Amino acid sequence: MQPVRRLIVLCLVCLTTTLTVHAGDPNSFDSPAAHAIDQLLSDHFQPEQPGAAVIAVRDGEIVFRGAYGLANMELQVAMEPHMVFRIASLAKQFTATGILILVERGKISLDDDIRKYLPDYPTHGQVITIQHLLTHTSGIPDTYANPRWQDVKRDDLPPEAVIDLFKDKTLDFAPGEQFKYVNSGYFLLGQIIEAVSGKSYEQFLKEEILDPLGMVATQTEPVYRIIPWRVSGYNFVEGEFIRCGFLNMDHIQGPGNLRSTVDDLARWDAALYTDRLLPAATREMLWTPNTLSNRESTSYGFGMGIGELDGHHMVAHRGNINGFDAYSLRLPESRIYVALLMNHGNPEVGSGDLAKSVAKLLLADGP
Repeated sequence: MQPVRRLIVLCLVCLTTTLTVHAGDPNSFDSPAAHAIDQLLSDHFQPEQPGAAVIAVRDGEIVFRGAYGLANMELQVAMEPHMVFRIASLAKQFTATGILILVERGKISLDDDIRKYLPDYPTHGQVITIQHLLTHTSGIPDTYANPRWQDVKRDDLPPEAVIDLFKDKTLDFAPGEQFKYVNSGYFLLGQIIEAVSGKSYEQFLKEEILDPLGMVATQTEPVYRIIPWRVSGYNFVEGEFIRCGFLNMDHIQGPGNLRSTVDDLARWDAALYTDRLLPAATREMLWTPNTLSNRESTSYGFGMGIGELDGHHMVAHRGNINGFDAYSLRLPESRIYVALLMNHGNPEVGSGDLAKSVAKLLLADGP
């Protein structure tokens, strides 16, 4: 077996957005930040264990792109930056953007009662709007907290059967009164996209978002599809890595059934500085904190979390699913973007902390 290679490739791929590409020695570092990022990540990922792919962009230029560890432990395949990972809840921002595209076209309104599009859904005497679903303020219980889901998560189920897992449960609170992060609302948003557009969720995203942005590696994950360059997922249990269990990804269409690459996510971030998908005023809704009925502000917009990193406004989200841990963040004022995709769920190596540490190194390095 050849030694596991650590690939540090600066600006290797030609991106189809506004990212600037510089050719050069793929093993070279052309900034102190790149050296520092490599050292940071080398300390956290071992060559013989599952690893990660990382990209760091500043002001439209790729500062760092690399991969660590193994993509497949059984075959001893080294990770490479172009490989494809489950991104879990990072998919929510794509679902939210799909909804806003329909809003822009006058097909739906954020204030619409969801029964307009899902007439059989019981709202328990309440009005649940599309905005409630987008902002996790609907009060709908989480699908995946239902013990019944553990018994069927491997099964082929139609969407109606997934909705049956939570639709009859009492609301956790009146819509708009509280924030509670759940996946059920985004599953319903995926169904609304299909009902309004007349297309499958996958087809709609492909035609309206993925193809226009050149995100050729990003797609949903039907059970039997062959996905080139797909990495294997692992969990860390009692001190050792094990293969992650099977999960039917159709159950999380809308909240988390996308796979992607760090390159495609960089294309996505670059597009969010432009009007390619949405005009500025509508685009801002993605990262504008929602306000509850008591006028308190949450730290969540539409599919994106809002926070701060060392005094800099930050828009970020984590994606976590069996065998995979993902994090993406953007610092809009500094035009910094970091995406870190891991193929393991090791609680000792958190994607969010690492991605933030990478961003801090970019901030310290300056323009």
